[in-house]
Amino acid sequence: MNYINFALWLTCLVNVLLIFYDDIRYRIVKHRFLLIIFITSLLSLLFTPEPLAQLTVSISVFICFFILWLINIVGGGDVKLIGTLFLGVNDEYMLAAIVTIGLLGGIQILVMWLMSVYRKKIPFENGIPYTIPIGISGLFFFYMSLI
Repeated sequence: MNYINFALWLTCLVNVLLIFYDDIRYRIVKHRFLLIIFITSLLSLLFTPEPLAQLTVSISVFICFFILWLINIVGGGDVKLIGTLFLGVNDEYMLAAIVTIGLLGGIQILVMWLMSVYRKKIPFENGIPYTIPIGISGLFFFYMSLI
């Protein structure tokens, strides 16, 4: 991995961490962080062997998650994050990235449920910050796509 690729990944990392904070604390995903990730992901397409295939698959994933948003399964911020971050994920890693999101999301839901039982609070009262599994999986496979 060269310095440019590392700078692209580091830029995404910082912005995803800021999104995590805002989503956990305020349940908001700010557009300025998404815009920076979008630009970074587009720039990463310059370093991929098949940018058109990667773009096609990432747009397909975005459309699938957009449909999930329409039927109130995921939030709008989650859809925007997956749409921007997954532009930088190579098409060969896309399925693994989505499966990883599901696995990490399941672990997150279990931990949140156990914490609510322990604290004797209503589980998922404020929703589930699903940007966390999306961000972790997206960052990992974004990194794998750059090396």
